[in-house]
Amino acid sequence: MSKIGDFLPTRAIVRVGVVAFSATAAAELGDYGENPVILFSYGDLPHPFSAA
Repeated sequence: MSKIGDFLPTRAIVRVGVVAFSATAAAELGDYGENPVILFSYGDLPHPFSAA
């Protein structure tokens, strides 16, 4: 029987977090907004999410 540790990576996780964001888009035209609005962020996040 396998243990949960058998499936974990051997390296430590550097950053763990969650980000919820909203972005505007016109998918049929392939046009996507360049500046998504960050609704919620939590944890140790990389840039640009850490600036929120």
